[in-house]
Amino acid sequence: MIQGEVVLIRRSDGTRILTLDGSTVTAMRTAALSLVAIQRTGYAHAEMFTVCGSGVQAMSHVEALFEWKPSCHIQLFARNQSAASSIAIRMRDLGCH
Repeated sequence: MIQGEVVLIRRSDGTRILTLDGSTVTAMRTAALSLVAIQRTGYAHAEMFTVCGSGVQAMSHVEALFEWKPSCHIQLFARNQSAASSIAIRMRDLGCH
């Protein structure tokens, strides 16, 4: 489990300007780097992607893939059936195939 915060502080007086949840930032950053890897390795033309898992990282990857390529098809493989079902429902709500 990731626990932490990303805090933006004004250098001049130490005032907190912004606080972000560390787990959210990590999930978004990891998914973004996966998209960069897909694009840089020559798979940007792909229309089907597979996401393994059913946790926060899996959902962040699904959201990033769908945002980048809304027409893509996403396969989800997970050991936890109820968590996978929750992601599948959220995927359908987004309009994912």
